[in-house]
Amino acid sequence: MNQAQFMRQFNESHREQFNPELFQRENQDMIDVIHKILLSCEADKYYTLKLINFKVITNYEEIYNTLRAHEESRRRKNSKAENTYDFINIKDTDIILIKVVWFIKHNGIERIETDEGTKEVLDPQKNLEVLIALPRYVKHYYFRLSGNYYNTTYQIVDGSTYNNANARQSKVDTNTLKTNFSPIRIFRSFRDLVDVNTKESIKLTEYNSIIFKNTVNAYHYLLAFLGLYGLSQFLDINCVHVTKEPFVDPEYYCFKKHNLYISIPKVCYPDPMVQAYVVALYTGINKDTTINDIFDIRFWLINLGAAFKNASVEKGLFQLDSIDSIYDLLTKEQLHLPEEDKKDIYCIFRWMLREFSNIRLKENVDVRTKRVRIADYIGQLYATNLNKGIHRISDLGKKVTLKKIEQAVYTQPFYILHNVSSPTMTNLISYRDLVNDNDATAALKYTYKGISGLGEDGSSIQPMYRYIDPSHVGILDLDSSSVSDPGMSGMICPMANVYGTSFSEYDEPNTWKEQYGNLQKEWKKNAIQPLIFDKEPAKPDYYAIRNKIVEEDLELTKIIAPIYNEDPNIVYTACGAALEKEEKKQESNLSLFVLKED
Repeated sequence: MNQAQFMRQFNESHREQFNPELFQRENQDMIDVIHKILLSCEADKYYTLKLINFKVITNYEEIYNTLRAHEESRRRKNSKAENTYDFINIKDTDIILIKVVWFIKHNGIERIETDEGTKEVLDPQKNLEVLIALPRYVKHYYFRLSGNYYNTTYQIVDGSTYNNANARQSKVDTNTLKTNFSPIRIFRSFRDLVDVNTKESIKLTEYNSIIFKNTVNAYHYLLAFLGLYGLSQFLDINCVHVTKEPFVDPEYYCFKKHNLYISIPKVCYPDPMVQAYVVALYTGINKDTTINDIFDIRFWLINLGAAFKNASVEKGLFQLDSIDSIYDLLTKEQLHLPEEDKKDIYCIFRWMLREFSNIRLKENVDVRTKRVRIADYIGQLYATNLNKGIHRISDLGKKVTLKKIEQAVYTQPFYILHNVSSPTMTNLISYRDLVNDNDATAALKYTYKGISGLGEDGSSIQPMYRYIDPSHVGILDLDSSSVSDPGMSGMICPMANVYGTSFSEYDEPNTWKEQYGNLQKEWKKNAIQPLIFDKEPAKPDYYAIRNKIVEEDLELTKIIAPIYNEDPNIVYTACGAALEKEEKKQESNLSLFVLKED
């Protein structure tokens, strides 16, 4: 063995090696991100939006011919403007082209003006072709745009949630989860209600949310989707009762709102979710609300619509569709939670509410709970624009037209490329200005700023984010920093481990079942159940219930939750369908109070 060979083997076996993943850039990552964003936008309510083709084109000649044919198809008749692809651009751009075909349909009747007059068309539909040009990696790390080379910088972002625990100026506790479409903010405050039995003022927790810049009680989203009975199942909270008469029991708190009473056992009071449940019902009740309204899912849809200045079932449905759409597949994959706790946006609501206090214990500056991204922020450029259009047509409801859907979904082929090189992206995609050939250092650069990053909305950056934290050791280079903006950029240590995209294999806080589950069990031991049956009722499909309301154009008969009825031939279907008369096939173990019409 010669000396050089010995030294090489010694170094490989005794020195910590560079992590090769940090030096890799993959075109496929960007393609996968775009694909998942498009799949997250599929819809089938008042209109259908379905991705039916996703083709990746890498051959230069095919890319050029496809772009030329696409522009020709979009030109107006008798247009004298020249097709730009009839000429060769000297300052070329290296791209990958994605050819997307959407199936779009208006699920209703549309009136169309023709030469013969107005024509009514049932379920008008078409296929819409959309081209998406993505930058292609060249020379390992760079994009070539209009003849210039641009460096791609890692962005370090929160792995899931962040809080305002260290914000001195904030008066309300807040946790935030960012998705690729819109942030979900949950606020915690407190409300005093008077117990009708003791006249004592009781302090209760209240959770509000801000999505799309509107403040809404967070429970009202869940109530509009699940109804009262469904929400009790979903949260495993069965101790909250709504009655027409006060619940006189020294072991219960009872609160009056207009002509209705809300009661909870004192043994369950320590659970903040039970408290917030009471407040949500209390704020939803108005002077005209009856006992049967509370068990009517349409009542809560109207309540949700009222928070958005339109007290109607239709508006409530639109808002449910909107919050469904902001929970994208990428966010779901990146959350370190069991599948059952991140299945849909309503499970995310439950987790954020249940773990509110534990999420606030998270250190925002701890880099071990953060992740790095490149492909995601390129995809988010497209996601933000697409979501704006979809949110806009969601407000139209049954007034939506095929043309409006097309306008919302269609984007110019070079939308991403034009924005990648824009001034707003200079923190993430910067002009390559190296004066030596040490490209490896450029591959390791990172920043905290950029799309939805620190200081993105013009707010000042707290000093704690600029300081060195013990969690940086071995992950971020402690000697590298921006001169003009200290602490906001630097270099990742080449030996740092990356688990997927995260800097550690951490788990999100998820202990609420162990922490508060015993309170419900303790109450059930001593509670007097009005009725006890042997079999579990079938769990209703709440998405199907919502679709049914849409299909019948919001004209369903009164919706009542499943409650006990003395007539054995009448069965109440699960939370959302009308009453049906049939033979009773199975008993229910429901333990709600018997309700009768006034």
